[in-house]
Amino acid sequence: NTARAAPDSLTVDHVNHADKELRRYARLHGPESVKDGLRDLREEFFPELRRIFFEREAAGVGRVLRKFLAELSNRYEGEKRSRSALDFCDLTEKTVQLLRTAPHVRQELKEKFEYILVDEFQDTNRLQKSLIDLLRSDENLFVVGDARQSIYGFRDADLEVFLQHREEVARENGVVIRLDSNFRTRPEIIDFINHVFKGVSGGNGQVERSELVAASRFNEKRNPSVELILTKGSSVDEARRLEAATLAGRIHDIVEKKEVRITRSGGPREGTPVSYGDVAVLLRSTADIKLYERALAELSIPFFVTRGRGLYNAREITDLMNFLKVIDNPLDEIKLAAVLRSPFVGVTDECLFWLAHYGKYRNGTGKEMFHTIGQADEIPEIEPHHRDRLVRFAGQLNLFRELRGRLSTGSLMDVIIDKTDFDTRMLALPSGRQKYANIRKVVELARSLEKKGFSGLNEFFRVISDLRFMETRESEAPTDVEKSDVVKLMTIHAAKGLEFPVVALADLNRLRRNRSDDLIFSKKTGLGFRVLNTVTRDPETTCSYSQAVEDQRQKDLEEMGRVFYVALTRAEEHLLLSGALGPGSRGEWIKVLAERLGLPLESMDMPESITFGDNGCKLRIVTDGVKHKTSHAFRKLPAPDRQKILDGKKLELPPGAPQSAEDVLSFLRVKPRIGSGGNYVYSVTEIMSFLLCPRLYYLGHYLGLPSMRADSVEETAVDRREHDEIRRDVLGSIVHAVLERYHPDFTEPQLRQSVLQAFNEELIGEPAQEQVDLVTQWVMGFYSGPVGRAVKDSRKVERELPFVFKHRGNPIRGTIDLLFSPDGSDWHLVDYKSSSVMPKEVQGYEFQMRLYSLAVEAIYGRKPLKATLFFIVPKEAVPVDISSIAMKDLEDKLESFFNAQKGGAFPERKGPHCDWCGYRGYCEKG
Repeated sequence: NTARAAPDSLTVDHVNHADKELRRYARLHGPESVKDGLRDLREEFFPELRRIFFEREAAGVGRVLRKFLAELSNRYEGEKRSRSALDFCDLTEKTVQLLRTAPHVRQELKEKFEYILVDEFQDTNRLQKSLIDLLRSDENLFVVGDARQSIYGFRDADLEVFLQHREEVARENGVVIRLDSNFRTRPEIIDFINHVFKGVSGGNGQVERSELVAASRFNEKRNPSVELILTKGSSVDEARRLEAATLAGRIHDIVEKKEVRITRSGGPREGTPVSYGDVAVLLRSTADIKLYERALAELSIPFFVTRGRGLYNAREITDLMNFLKVIDNPLDEIKLAAVLRSPFVGVTDECLFWLAHYGKYRNGTGKEMFHTIGQADEIPEIEPHHRDRLVRFAGQLNLFRELRGRLSTGSLMDVIIDKTDFDTRMLALPSGRQKYANIRKVVELARSLEKKGFSGLNEFFRVISDLRFMETRESEAPTDVEKSDVVKLMTIHAAKGLEFPVVALADLNRLRRNRSDDLIFSKKTGLGFRVLNTVTRDPETTCSYSQAVEDQRQKDLEEMGRVFYVALTRAEEHLLLSGALGPGSRGEWIKVLAERLGLPLESMDMPESITFGDNGCKLRIVTDGVKHKTSHAFRKLPAPDRQKILDGKKLELPPGAPQSAEDVLSFLRVKPRIGSGGNYVYSVTEIMSFLLCPRLYYLGHYLGLPSMRADSVEETAVDRREHDEIRRDVLGSIVHAVLERYHPDFTEPQLRQSVLQAFNEELIGEPAQEQVDLVTQWVMGFYSGPVGRAVKDSRKVERELPFVFKHRGNPIRGTIDLLFSPDGSDWHLVDYKSSSVMPKEVQGYEFQMRLYSLAVEAIYGRKPLKATLFFIVPKEAVPVDISSIAMKDLEDKLESFFNAQKGGAFPERKGPHCDWCGYRGYCEKG
């Protein structure tokens, strides 16, 4: 009956019934040939019929979906127009549109480019190609690219664009230059790459795998240059753990036993031993990178992780953001649990369970976890040291919540980091310096946002969320670790364009991720999607969907091969290939190697080495694992030992622990901020500190120690709450900002607006009206006096002028508050003082003004005619002597400063300044 139904009257019921009948007939008694035929019909022919049927069913859905997408696009474009905004794609699309519709603009731009060179052309897309074509002429375009290294399909790179352009060049009698010489890699590794990819093509057969030619010379090498490490486990997880441990052990032996040497021609004949800094571990994905980090750490192998995800998704930044969100809303239990499990507190999942259980069930109040943290002492199931941590955290959280409305976001983060020792905890972890640098970079981001007018935690959260959503490729904070003697862990995509003496390509057996999207687009078939079977409620595929999925699968496979090629070609001297064989499916790369090298993966019965290629090169095979004693540096202490520490009892440490602690302490110890040599640029502030007291300069600037002045955050918050006043130095910064922006035509309302803007940039919250009035009066007082009036009438005025000049070969930097020239020739030098220092106490500032005078002479070729210190509060201008005799005194003092840098003598100089000096405590403690 189903078969006799007219095509237009077929329904889902007919299709489901036919499928059911075919299943039934295939199970009936009868000749096997008949049952096999029915089974083949159902398994091969009927699925295609189903797809054809549901393609027809999907037509109506497709029309609705296309209408919806068109409406969505129109609304999105309208929203962008209303905001005068462009998204990333618009930057190219609008440019192409402009060049196509405005021939005069296109011609003007074309004439600017005599030649156009486009590098990495294999990673372009059609829109970018259109832009290039609109700007090029017939014979001025030169493109460079390698189809074998097109690995950015996920960023919309289209290899077909490159292949079609190459055909166009050949068809139009252009020049195609082949670059097959490899100047990076040892011949043995080149032979291996050629052997693996021999006869393999891609891009629908258009990407020929021409063989590479080794173009660099290397000295002879005793051991094989290519190694394959294979480990097998009863589960995928076990196999991967074994693989990571074996690979780490092999890297350890290569370096510590000097088994591999750098033998490039021109170096010592016996070669130079490989160090850890010569090794890179490359991964397709960072999903299991922790396995490799842990394995390296167990053997005390130093390493650095280059994260493809960037700064804002780093674990330590996520922890810090979660803490800020808990401060903003402590009832967010997911974020609170994340903070409690993070290094900020460090409790276990079991502890979290009892904490939540107590609040919601035990005491019958149904309290949120936030309210029970401070009652941790009453929960006997929680271990004592965890109870202590929770109680301490509860006190810290209350303090931070009190401070959140009084401090800027950057200052609040500084307090959190200081009070919780978060920075020190991060330094003690693997890649600790990187984590520390990332934390500082985000704090500085908060400060820079505050200067741009962003205020409050919610605005900061929004910015971070936007940066994550847009996948901003903000790199992690630079550290010296990156360039030091450490193993680099990174994705293959991050390694593109780089090279390393030793490359370890890990996780070879990783499976390719299968796409299971219900909606997919193909350039050949258009929009494909699955539809719902209204009877079975299961999703059904359509012809267009199946074809789009197959097209994408083929493109993914080809790109996966190109990623493999890029990874192998990063190696210079030695190539380690590492894979874990658990039960189940095999990844594409391990299958390719097994096929090309004839490896029996299932039996794991393999020789120690095999010979491959026309030149008889050898590949070493490691299957039994590499056994090493693990380091104690990052091992978790047993519970009895942890309890001894908590009880204050002596603990016998393992032999490796002191050195591990020393490694961390070496970073925490005070190091001079000022480097030796002539590259350091000294600031005027540093020199002034030295002239006041050499010991003050040494502690505060040379060593960079923190001030010990008793103005902690808690006290400052109380002071502001009780007195509602702003420190004079903060007001001074605000006055400087207003004076920098001052314009002679300012009306009083405009001046007040400038004052308010300066307050908003410096402080969080609305300033008191009397404070705004005070700053406005100070600025008006300056410009109503003789110096201010002279500035208004001057032909040249420079405000906040930064400078760097050399004095007897020593660079000095600073910023001049005000420099003006009434006649356009002679300069007058002015420095504002808004501190509580009175005009009679100007001696120290005279040296500063003379330094500025030297700077003006170095920049403009003549000394200033006058130098004036202007004291804002008493509204008094004090002239400064910059005569030759006075400048000679400055020369003597500068000579003593630079001599101290060479000799290292910074004696204490007692005086009235000791009463307010924030470093007095260091002197008293010796």
